[in-house]
Amino acid sequence: MTEKGLPTLVVDQRWKGQHGIARYSAEVLKRLDQDYVGLRSQISPTNPMDAFSPSRRGWPKGSVIYTPGFNSGFTSTTQIITVHDLIHLENQAEQSPLKKLYYDLIVKPAIVKAGTVFTVSETSAAQIRKWVSNDSVKAVVTGCGVSPEFRLEGKSDNRGKGRFLYVGSIKPHKNVSLLLQAISHNKDHELIIVTSDVAQATSLVSDVGVSQQVTILSGLTDAELSALYRSTQALVMPSTLEGFGLPAAEAIACGATVLYWSGCESVHEIVGTYGTALTSSTDSTEWSDTMGNISGSPRVKNTPDALWQATYSWDSVGDIVNTQLRETLRQGPRS
Repeated sequence: MTEKGLPTLVVDQRWKGQHGIARYSAEVLKRLDQDYVGLRSQISPTNPMDAFSPSRRGWPKGSVIYTPGFNSGFTSTTQIITVHDLIHLENQAEQSPLKKLYYDLIVKPAIVKAGTVFTVSETSAAQIRKWVSNDSVKAVVTGCGVSPEFRLEGKSDNRGKGRFLYVGSIKPHKNVSLLLQAISHNKDHELIIVTSDVAQATSLVSDVGVSQQVTILSGLTDAELSALYRSTQALVMPSTLEGFGLPAAEAIACGATVLYWSGCESVHEIVGTYGTALTSSTDSTEWSDTMGNISGSPRVKNTPDALWQATYSWDSVGDIVNTQLRETLRQGPRS
């Protein structure tokens, strides 16, 4: 319930889409339980020029700007931002001087001024604390949730044997080339890739020479994606870094097992006993062998327990965000 008398809450509603930050934004914003005004700007939140947008200035004293993404800018108003991960700084293949400048000169000062930053996993929280290096900053872990369509019961074609699923982008840290190499070792294996990076995925699949074994899909509804989770032998996530790893949570909610690299700590947080951790992020033979062992057995149908389901709930995420925003509004700006 909205608490009367609190300062103005300004919310950035520009993150749109189905997955990643946009999915997080859609689920959290519809659960905000207090009055707010929208942050109006024609600039994309991912455009560095957004940092200079006048939409961040001129709000009454004590106002708080909240964004479900990492975008922040030059303003005296307190900004509570959500840093899902620091992959742009940690992964050499995705670094750039401009990204480092943006994070160091805009994102970090906004976090320090606010004294609070949202993030989605304990793994990301630890990385952010180390990067900010300021004991007065509180990293609030909201987690991510699983939408209602992702559940044990529902449509399935029961053709799980030999079929594997990958969901996500084709960015370097996703390590998709390892997965394609693993598929190439066993011609009986089929891989479905669900991604918005269709052109990049198509090129990579062609380069590895596994076009006959791979199907690339894009623009799926939650109902269509959940049916795939229920129809696959396993979700495969060879990522070397993740801020959270939403496909793993969605897959588990649908009863699928997850294959992932043991060094990807945020995915390990989610999976627990509902999957298999592989020891290498580079050995395609290990991945191929593990997939082969799974294919030789009946499809495992996981049943996540009540604690797991409560933890990965969008209602839980919304509660954490609302509680922290109210606390920040009550406290007012830090001196």
